Amino acid sequence: MPLGIVARPHGLRGEVRLRPYDGYSDLFLGDECPTRAYLRLDGADPVAVEIEGARIGPERSVLLALSNLHTRNDVEPFRGAELLADGDDLPPLGDDEWYATDLVGLAAVDPGGGALGAVRDVYSNGAHEILVVATPSGDVEVPFVGAHVGDVDLEAGRVVILDIGLLRA
Repeated sequence: MPLGIVARPHGLRGEVRLRPYDGYSDLFLGDECPTRAYLRLDGADPVAVEIEGARIGPERSVLLALSNLHTRNDVEPFRGAELLADGDDLPPLGDDEWYATDLVGLAAVDPGGGALGAVRDVYSNGAHEILVVATPSGDVEVPFVGAHVGDVDLEAGRVVILDIGLLRA
């Protein structure tokens, strides 16, 4: 499961500055931080690493100490790499919680089940998550809040868009 992008090295001791896909997640803090992860650069085979430490960095970044990366020179080749983790290594989700990557690809439907498009991306704007829905007339950003988004059904592969006016504007 993709967790974020390595922005650049941080300091001289091999920490990486990670831009998490969910800038408000506390996944990397506390006891539930995954310890096993992978770095994948430009479609190459992932490189296994262990997360040895994590702390909050500037601008909603996370600073990670990773096994086998002990100097700035060790980290530099991984600039732009995607940090991945196995879903089994992540903490369990509560009710009405989803990993953003689980939402990508879901069919966007109106309350009656009519097709509107598909979720192409999910990102945070600072206040809440935004679903980017690919429609026949182009991408539309839908705030992922109760007024605009209803039921999310991963098993059925769909998300209900309540405010369909957003998609028809």
